[in-house]
Amino acid sequence: MTRTVRLSIIAGTCIVAVAIAVLLVKFPQNVPNETTDPVPESFTFFDLGANSRFTKAIREDLRERLGSDAISYRGITDLAFFDASVMQVHFPTILDRHRALNTPPGERVEHDIVKLTYRYAWKRESPFKLIDLVFSNVNGLPLYFVIGMTREGSDIIAALVEKYGEPQRFPGAQERQIIRCWEKNGDMLIVSEKPDRFGNPEYQVYIVFVNSIDQLIAHEREQAKRKEEKIRKAADKAF
Repeated sequence: MTRTVRLSIIAGTCIVAVAIAVLLVKFPQNVPNETTDPVPESFTFFDLGANSRFTKAIREDLRERLGSDAISYRGITDLAFFDASVMQVHFPTILDRHRALNTPPGERVEHDIVKLTYRYAWKRESPFKLIDLVFSNVNGLPLYFVIGMTREGSDIIAALVEKYGEPQRFPGAQERQIIRCWEKNGDMLIVSEKPDRFGNPEYQVYIVFVNSIDQLIAHEREQAKRKEEKIRKAADKAF
């Protein structure tokens, strides 16, 4: 092999390596940016639990099950699932996290999250209407899932009781609304049942991974603290 050929091979290898490095920096979404200690296991949806980390493989698996998705990076978080009085009385833990993630009040506060939305799962002969799955883009852990179900999902209550035991049960703020809640290792599974305009039952399922939400809140507070420190140091240097 001539010296010219060897140099050409080395140069080509370097170019490929640089290109791969650029792609990894530019498109990091499939790999969690920060590793954290495992959180306690709790509830699952299609085998996605408290320690499942969002990856390309998980997204592809969900597409097979639920159909096409819409994906968004960075956005708001909304944990105010019910009327303020219901949240205050029955879900103060979730309400506290909602406020922590939406401070200052009234402003649009965005977070480093990944949100998957499925609107056409019903075409696959499933009871699901609209599904939102929200993950942290910091460590890939799930934050909360919101799953709308038609009356064909009426067996969901019996299945959940069999798996997790009897829930807490109380009326919601809307007419004929019943809310059921399970708690496991700090996380919550909530099912809201109410009639639609035709009187048929419809269900809204919420899985709230409180432990993962706490990790996101702690991360954001640490980032804000570092930012403030950097600004303070910059001001000190200026004068």
